[in-house]
Amino acid sequence: MSDSWWEEADSTDSALGPGTVVLGRYELQKPIGFGGTASVWLGTTCDTSEVVAVKIQNPGKNIGAHRSERLEREYQLLTLIDSPHVM
Repeated sequence: MSDSWWEEADSTDSALGPGTVVLGRYELQKPIGFGGTASVWLGTTCDTSEVVAVKIQNPGKNIGAHRSERLEREYQLLTLIDSPHVM
């Protein structure tokens, strides 16, 4: 996938980019997907360099008052999946 979609898809938060450290713990490497409410980045943990996926809510999108709760619910459900094929 070309990285050019990122420039077109989300010009609202120019602070995000490769090398950005999120929550003092995850370093963003490259964008790997996006949707109406969030973008997903390939990242690494700063302490162990473990490869992770980092999902970040798109700022300023008018998608309802409960988007933080939806993201938290998604996180809780994903932690229940125990499969070598799901990260």
